[in-house]
Amino acid sequence: MPSNKNFVPQKPNKADNLIVRGASQQNENEVTRYIIDNLSKVDSYGSVQQLFSAAVRSSDHEMVSKDTYSIAIQYDEVQGFSAYIYTVDEKGILKQQDQLFI
Repeated sequence: MPSNKNFVPQKPNKADNLIVRGASQQNENEVTRYIIDNLSKVDSYGSVQQLFSAAVRSSDHEMVSKDTYSIAIQYDEVQGFSAYIYTVDEKGILKQQDQLFI
């Protein structure tokens, strides 16, 4: 996801900014489409993770979990790189948000 200090989400270009790897090509296509169709609702790092989690939960593939765990990396000119670690449960509720400075 493109970002700066104020985090301004941008609609992704599938070829350049958004890469999805999944259980199958169909699964990858479904998740990619879900993210692109709902990206306008993103307003924070937490909501990015909830969007990604919702996209994963929208899949009916037997190899795809409804609970998700994801990491977002942010660069800030003062603090450097930070990794945000998110856990979203099967109902889409953000359960954990930790920040690590790297």
